[in-house]
Amino acid sequence: MERFAASTDPATLEREASELPPGSEGLVLVPYWNSVLGPYWDVAASGIVVGWRGHHRPVHLYRAILEGIAFEQRLNISGVEAALGRSVESLVAVGGGARSDLWCQTIADVTGKPVVRSSTTEAAALGAGILAATAAGLHPTSPVPRGR
Repeated sequence: MERFAASTDPATLEREASELPPGSEGLVLVPYWNSVLGPYWDVAASGIVVGWRGHHRPVHLYRAILEGIAFEQRLNISGVEAALGRSVESLVAVGGGARSDLWCQTIADVTGKPVVRSSTTEAAALGAGILAATAAGLHPTSPVPRGR
């Protein structure tokens, strides 16, 4: 009997990937699906998966995807910290990924930063609304005088 099912059900993948050790048992992924933006800006870059062995299943690939993206996040955070001249103290998880304990823990482990879940699931829409309200002078902290 296989240790892990060949399921692609998100809940099953999440549970089984949580049981794998970090490193996806040697499976490594570089997540450049459609080129790469910062910090390399290379339109010809492509993603790779390295280390496939006979024991790897979809759950290993799932965890490798999470880990590959987490390492890219760490690279980008390092760039932001260098540009700011100070350390980023914590990260805020938003959207669907914020519901995943494994995803949040993987990001925290790889970046060395605590991950806090946003209380708002649709933070992008909320942020757009705050920006619009600020630009219209309707937000209390808006630098634009109200009524303009």
